[in-house]
Amino acid sequence: VVIALAIVADLSLRGSLGRQLAARFAVDDRMGYNGFVSSAAVAYVVIAAVLSVVLALFATNIVSAFRITGDLTDTAVILIRWYGPVACILTFVSSVYGAVLISSNRFDVYNYIQVGVAVARGLLVFWVLLFTGYGLVGWAVAMAASQLVGLVCLRVSAMRICPFIQFQLKNVGKKPVVSLFKVGGSVFILQLTNLLGIRTDPIVISSILGESAVALYAPITSLTGAVRPIVDTLTRQLHPLATGYHVKEQASHLQGLLVRGTKYTLLMGVLACVTLGVFAKPICEVWLGAEIGDDYLIVARVLMLWSIVDYLYYAGGAQYPTLLGMNRLKFLVRLQAPFSVVNVTASILIVKYTNLGVVGVVIPTIVINSVLGPIISVYTARQVGLGGRKYFYDSYLWPVVITFVLGLAAWLLERWAAPASLVGIASCVALVAVTWAALCWFVGFNKDDRASFRSLAGRLPWRTEQ
Repeated sequence: VVIALAIVADLSLRGSLGRQLAARFAVDDRMGYNGFVSSAAVAYVVIAAVLSVVLALFATNIVSAFRITGDLTDTAVILIRWYGPVACILTFVSSVYGAVLISSNRFDVYNYIQVGVAVARGLLVFWVLLFTGYGLVGWAVAMAASQLVGLVCLRVSAMRICPFIQFQLKNVGKKPVVSLFKVGGSVFILQLTNLLGIRTDPIVISSILGESAVALYAPITSLTGAVRPIVDTLTRQLHPLATGYHVKEQASHLQGLLVRGTKYTLLMGVLACVTLGVFAKPICEVWLGAEIGDDYLIVARVLMLWSIVDYLYYAGGAQYPTLLGMNRLKFLVRLQAPFSVVNVTASILIVKYTNLGVVGVVIPTIVINSVLGPIISVYTARQVGLGGRKYFYDSYLWPVVITFVLGLAAWLLERWAAPASLVGIASCVALVAVTWAALCWFVGFNKDDRASFRSLAGRLPWRTEQ
């Protein structure tokens, strides 16, 4: 948690750097590219140095603030004082090389490295905790070692793909720094509002309902947090393309990216949201019933509501990467920042003065996102020169139809099969997935979509040349 909050202090330079490098890459401006790379590297070194000093000096105070007592106190101080700075430095430096790969649209290499490092980290941590007696200190060493390996892999890949990059002080300039922080400021506020809306829920629950109530909420954030990155795979790769289209003034390409990116993201999200929403009760019973008894029903209700939150989130589709690529995020900042405060305030009031309990923290999020979603959709469509009606028809109409059809089919299957085991749930989900795939192909996709996917299938690595 401390490291995650510390990384927020980079003022979203990572997102800003990726966007600005993509703009320079699109027009082959190597001098400008190196100016941003070098300026970002210097900024990161300064920020990392400041954070390292803060974590080293105030480690004891941080441990006290988290109410860590007993035998874990000394270990916690060591972790924050030594592992915290190392983790921040490695993360910041890795961000520069990661932005280089992203700007050149080499998400394939970036993702391979991320997955490989994650697997290696998991195996190393497992081995340290299981076969050594170093405990949390050993965990920290394993984490730092995996981060260092990831940094080396990112650097080698970045230098091979973009051999022209140069980290030199002479390339550092005031203009690139100001530009980075200007764009990063908007990205930072948006990320902070999202962080505020999600991370404060456990605090609200524990402060009003007690620490034990967090156990009914935490499993949902873990589950949905694991699903979101899978559905977000497409949208996370779009902003370099959006930036290039915007810089080159290719309006039709930008419109197509917004329309198809939104439709594909929502179609992928439909499967996840319908599955988690409809089968929430059997999933929570099998997963948590033996541990928390009948309280799994509360967790199931929270999961049902969170499936709605996720659906509204997926409906945003390619809107954020499009606006980031166009450097037009101010409207989102002005709209979402005040509503994030309203969200937290409403959550506190509902949990404190109603009998809804843990469920109460989710309701304001659903209401606010339902209001903001259409507004942001219309605004984004107009920014790329699309009418709101055309954007809705091309991106939302058939995914919404599929949502209702698939939701009804899944509900009937859940009523009829009543799965009460992991195998039963998996079988039902498999049937739903097959139905979803058929609906996407014959209803959600148009002729051009199907042609694109056939072409993509023909380029898969295991297909041989005819």
